[in-house]
Parts: sequence; structure tokens; C-alpha cells
Amino acid sequence: MKLQIMTTCNYYFVKGQQCTTKTKNTYCSKHQLKHENNNCLRIERQTNCIVSTIINDIKKIFTVDTVQYEITPLEVVFNDNTFLTYLPDTIEKLKLVNITKLNLSYNRLTHLPNTIGNLVNLTLLNLRNNKLTHLPDTIGNLVKLTTLDLGYNRLTDLPNTIGNLVKLTTLDLNNNDLTSLPRTIGNLVKLTKLVLNNNLDIGNNRLTSLPRTIGNLVKLTTLDLNNNRLTDLPRTFGNLVKLTKLVLNNNHLTSLPHTIGKLVKLTSLELGSNMLTHLPNTIGNLVNLTSLELHFNRLTDLPNTIGNLVKLIFLGLRNNGLTHLPNTIGNLVKLTKLFLNNNHLTSLPHTFGNLVKLTKLELGENKLTHLPDTIGNLVKVTKLYLDNNKLTNLPDTIGNLVNLTELDLNHNKLTHLPETIGNLVNLPQ
Repeated sequence: MKLQIMTTCNYYFVKGQQCTTKTKNTYCSKHQLKHENNNCLRIERQTNCIVSTIINDIKKIFTVDTVQYEITPLEVVFNDNTFLTYLPDTIEKLKLVNITKLNLSYNRLTHLPNTIGNLVNLTLLNLRNNKLTHLPDTIGNLVKLTTLDLGYNRLTDLPNTIGNLVKLTTLDLNNNDLTSLPRTIGNLVKLTKLVLNNNLDIGNNRLTSLPRTIGNLVKLTTLDLNNNRLTDLPRTFGNLVKLTKLVLNNNHLTSLPHTIGKLVKLTSLELGSNMLTHLPNTIGNLVNLTSLELHFNRLTDLPNTIGNLVKLIFLGLRNNGLTHLPNTIGNLVKLTKLFLNNNHLTSLPHTFGNLVKLTKLELGENKLTHLPDTIGNLVKVTKLYLDNNKLTNLPDTIGNLVNLTELDLNHNKLTHLPETIGNLVNLPQ
């Protein structure tokens, strides 16, 4: 009897007309061989089957008695509660060298054998949610990889050979323990998405700096560096001219390089929860921005060039130290949401009344003593927060805001309200 793995299946399938009971019994009792079409038997992992040696089970099925075998799958999946703890060093003996996709996500792997580098036809390798602390140098042999997901592991560094993976377009490294990136990261010039948050996605890591070679990744369109410990960005950052989304929330940035103004294709820029004290004038070059988040920084003013960002729909500036706004803020006529609460504003410019598309405006916890008459132009506003200021009166034009459903005036110094307040019929009684 000859067993053959079907090349179009997501799981191993065993095709044969005389699969014996003995053959079936070589499997973990919580696995099943299911008949599929034409006597095709499917090896299907069962939920919560805790099998640390599942790979060896696979080896058995192809070595029962004197069975001849041929294994040519294109995709192998062992994930979601399979709970693999290791891959055998003899992985190449499984004859898997032709597979192009290997999914080992959501297991308990602590390391990979050097022989992983023999799977040279892989284009996708998913190792997400394991317990890997390092990668073997042989990972660099997988030169056909286009997607590599290493998110949610325990990696503290990357081997220099990562730079050999020059066909990568997506690299996810979020939620690891990375403290630095090798210079060879700059070789990955085909990357379009890099996630490093908490960490390319590189987010949720512990990166304190980026190598200058990051500027070589000129095809990147998305870069997520959320939740790291970056204190600055290299000037070469300005080379990433195809970026449309840049996430730098929750770092330790005190300033931005002037070269950030070269990233003219950005539509979303997230810089919340840093230590920025000012923005470069070149921020005004980012004319395609629709969303700019600057919450929880240390900004005391904004450059006049902020008024060039005429496509902005969302602008978040809560919890800074702003004492005034430039007149050019009135150029942002497409804004629908503007958050300025928890600053030190004492007044608003008259141009504020140009923001006629605003629907939500937060100005609570400032030091405002009055509002400009032009506030009455903001007739689309439905939610207006003015609590915890020093307002002693409101302009009559407040009565123009007939779409208001929420108006917070708590903790001010108001002694009376204008009669026009009665126009606001949509406020709750």
C-alpha cells in the first residue's frame, strides 16, 4: 500500500484504500482519522488534545510495517491547543521540505531546531503565541519567506541572519522582549508591514532605539512601534516615504526629527503618551493626515504649520500643557472631533469658529475665562464639554448650537446663563 499526502489540504490527509486498524491505532486517542471523499483519511486535531509528541505520531503513520510513503503537502497546520512543546531535530526526515506554509501558532514551543532551516520552500511561517526566547541562525536559510509572524513570544533578540530574508513583506514581532534590532534589519527592503508594538508590528517590546538602517525599509506602508521605550528616532526615518500609518504611542520620545516631514503619505500618526515638548515645523508637510493623536505629552504650544493639515478629521491633544492655540487652527475645517481637555488654555482664537464640521468638542479642565462669539458657528456639535474651567459667562451665540445633546458646564464660575440657552431643546431635561 502506498500512502500519499494530498497537496491541496490544509491538514495532513492520508489517501489509501487499505488503511488498517493498526495504522489508526498509532494515533493519539484524541485524534481522529476521518473519511473524506474517495477514502481520503484526514488527521484532525481534537480540541484540548495535549500531545507534546504529535510529530512523532505523524512519523509512525508513515513507518507502520513496510509501508512505502510519499509526503508532499503544501501546508501544515498544528495550532490552537495542540500544545506542541518541541519539534524534533529530525524534522527533515518527515519529508516536509516541499511545504510552503507552516503554522505552529498557539503552542508551547520554547525553541526551534537548527533543522528548521531545511524547510527552504517556506513562504509563510507562523510561530505566534509560543514561548520562544531565541531563534536559530538557520532561520536565515528560509530565503523564500514573505510572511513571518513571531508575535507574542519571549524573544530578547534576533539573529543577524534575519537580514537574509530579503523577500519578507510582513514581519510581526509584537509583544516580545526585544531591546534592540540588528542592523541587518535594513536588508528587508521589501517589507510593507512591520509590527513591533510592545516591542514592523514591533509593539510591546523594550526597544530603546532603532538602527539607522531602518531607513532602508522604503516600501513600508505600516509601522507599529507602540509600547516600547524609544527616546528618539533616527534621521533616516524620513526615508520611509511610503508610510501611510505610523504608530508610536507609549514610548519615551522627547522630540521628533525634522525629517518626519518627508512622510507626506501618512494618513494616520499616533504619538500619544510620550514626552514631546514641541513639534517640528515640518509637521505641517503631512498634508494627507486625517488622524493625529498627541494625547498625554508635554506640549506647551503648536507650530503655526499645524494649520496646513487641512484633511484632519480627528485631532487629539488632551493632557498636555497647551497655554494657547495658533490662529491657524481655524484652517482645519474638516475636523469632526477635537480633544483639548486637560491643558492650560485661557482663551480660544476667533478662528475657532471656522471648525464648522465639529460634532464633538472637549475643552474640560482648562483655564478658560470666556468663549469667543464665533463658538456659535459650530452648529453641528452634539457634545460639548466645558467643565472645570473659569468661565464667568457664556456668549449669546451658544444658543445656535441647537444640535447639542450633551453640554457639561460643571465646576465653572457662572452666575447666570443667557436666555438663548433655551434654544438647546435637544439637551436632556
